[in-house]
Amino acid sequence: MIDYDTVLPPYGSSFVDELHQLAAEAFDDLDRAELSWRLSAMPNASVHAARDGQLVGFKIGYAVAKERYHSWLGAVRGPWRRQGIAFGLMERQHAWLRSQGYTSVETTTIPLNMPMLGLNLRVGFRVIGSYRRGEQLRVQLAKEL
Repeated sequence: MIDYDTVLPPYGSSFVDELHQLAAEAFDDLDRAELSWRLSAMPNASVHAARDGQLVGFKIGYAVAKERYHSWLGAVRGPWRRQGIAFGLMERQHAWLRSQGYTSVETTTIPLNMPMLGLNLRVGFRVIGSYRRGEQLRVQLAKEL
């Protein structure tokens, strides 16, 4: 049974460690200091977490304008993938955003991350642009809430 929770600041060091461990499994080059900085410095940061005795998934975001939110980073641990957890986290994040007065959410992904790109498109995100970070192409998406 998956338990979902919305975690708001302040974020304890052990929680950031737990997030970083899962994020590092999904994103090899994610720096813990960068993760910690975004959680503490970005406005209205939130973490939507999924647990099955341990942290198995998360979705992190923060405000980029009064009514616009950026869904920055999300991951689901390997054995728990393809069970609807990413969708559950996204649903909860979007419901929380609406309750906080946000009217749109944006995100970025890489074209090779087809599961995330497909999920975003299925739930109503639209492609609004792209850019390169080094050699990596990034696709920008947005959705009205």
